[in-house]
Amino acid sequence: SMGYIRDIKTEKVNDVIHCSFYSTFGGLNSSIGSKSSFEIQLDDSSAKIYFDRGNGEDELMLEKDASTNAWVQK
Repeated sequence: SMGYIRDIKTEKVNDVIHCSFYSTFGGLNSSIGSKSSFEIQLDDSSAKIYFDRGNGEDELMLEKDASTNAWVQK
């Protein structure tokens, strides 16, 4: 990955959350307006989190293990 992130947009569809990210101002390697962490709002029905990779496909990043309720990195 290249650059910094300034904002995140999430969209929930059924039990899946899709995350899109926005680059900082001033070019790819500028840290102007960057943040180092983001909170994603979850509810009990949330089961998967996908990240937009900018190539038209989202990548599964986290999935909730139904037996333990723990989030597992993919």
